[in-house]
Amino acid sequence: YLNEVEEILIPENYKFPKNFPYLNISPYCYVSGGIKTDEKGEMEELTNFYAIRRRGPKEFEFVNLPEMMESKSNHCMVELKYLDGIGAIGGSDSKNCEVFKIKQNIWDNLPELNNIRENPCSCVLNEKTLFCFFGYDNKSYKFNPNIEKLDLETLEKWDLISPKGPQVHMKRKSSSCLCYNLLGKDYILIVGGINSLQSESNDYLIYNEKENKIERKNNALPFKCSFKHNTFNYLCSGYYCNFTVDSLIIQYEQGGIFFGIKESR
Repeated sequence: YLNEVEEILIPENYKFPKNFPYLNISPYCYVSGGIKTDEKGEMEELTNFYAIRRRGPKEFEFVNLPEMMESKSNHCMVELKYLDGIGAIGGSDSKNCEVFKIKQNIWDNLPELNNIRENPCSCVLNEKTLFCFFGYDNKSYKFNPNIEKLDLETLEKWDLISPKGPQVHMKRKSSSCLCYNLLGKDYILIVGGINSLQSESNDYLIYNEKENKIERKNNALPFKCSFKHNTFNYLCSGYYCNFTVDSLIIQYEQGGIFFGIKESR
């Protein structure tokens, strides 16, 4: 049960815009891009990039960081340990990819994707291979059922891969993914998302990189349980928000403190 719920207002310059992704790398939560709507209702993609850190139960630190080189929304963010950086991958009408190099405090280009990918998901296998899954091409009005992968050692180009398995389950966007090893084999878990029927998916896919095969699991993951644990922060590190956020919700529960967001309208 909840002992206490408290709302913390976000400073005007750091309100989360629409269609932004965020990435949790302890102790910071990184926010990039998104869409701003002016008083006339005209929308503009953003280059903003900043970090949030909890300094105490009711105190947050907001850190301005160098802006991205290209404005983006509906992209995904991924930690790139091999490059000591954070990747911003794809987005609306975009094949663009770039990396924020943390120690140098600068953005640098990565090779462009082969396809436009709005709301893709991305993760790194064995620190040196970056994968980008699915997403939507809003120029051709098609979902991308294929996969792209980039060697982080050579950074030459993204390889386009057509995985084995039913294509219908691969037509999705706004999923989350992570890598794991089971009995010496590497897999990638792809969770939820929006399918080609524009419905939320509560299933999950497992990608076997060695066999280049995707399997769908019918039984749903325990999302409500995951939301309350670190699993949520990890699985949803590329979570998309389609509304402007101007406050954080703190819930004091038995066993810990959990943070959420509240839409402004």
